[in-house]
Amino acid sequence: MVRGDAQQIIADLGGVLGGGVTKETDFLIVGQQDYRVVGEEGMSTKQVKAVKMIQNGAKIEILCEADFLKSI
Repeated sequence: MVRGDAQQIIADLGGVLGGGVTKETDFLIVGQQDYRVVGEEGMSTKQVKAVKMIQNGAKIEILCEADFLKSI
């Protein structure tokens, strides 16, 4: 899915898009990662930040594209 299409779906459903992961983030939708860019961990900087926040008690749900599409 193209990022803009996903953003439009979220906006149409009343969601608020954020530019980054913050304490206000409820969901992080991650697409297929290019390991040449994200490194061996296979996670973007946003995903790494979300995982750390979750470990510290944040209520962020990380969804892959397929799970996002199932949930809408």
